[in-house]
Amino acid sequence: MTYSIVYDAVQIKTTHFEHPVPLINTNELAAGILIACRQAGVTPPELTAGMTVQEFRTAFFQAIEGKEDINPLLLSAIREYPHEKLTLDEAAQATYEFGQNLPDQK
Repeated sequence: MTYSIVYDAVQIKTTHFEHPVPLINTNELAAGILIACRQAGVTPPELTAGMTVQEFRTAFFQAIEGKEDINPLLLSAIREYPHEKLTLDEAAQATYEFGQNLPDQK
């Protein structure tokens, strides 16, 4: 249940406001990246506990290169996540894995 709230929060932050509300932690970043990959119709990058935000985000941008069907507010929130050197932990990995079983949301 907790994991689904993270996905709901990302959806609200990137669809209900004129400007994206910042993602506040690595769980929201992981959820946002998975949502964006689904919107783009690409295979999401691998997320493993211990990788940095920068490594994960770089893999994401490579995966979506040339794709245009991503909510621009979501993409902006992912780009603007400020903590590049943070390490993704088991909670972020669990959130990401949980989201892979959710129905598609555009």
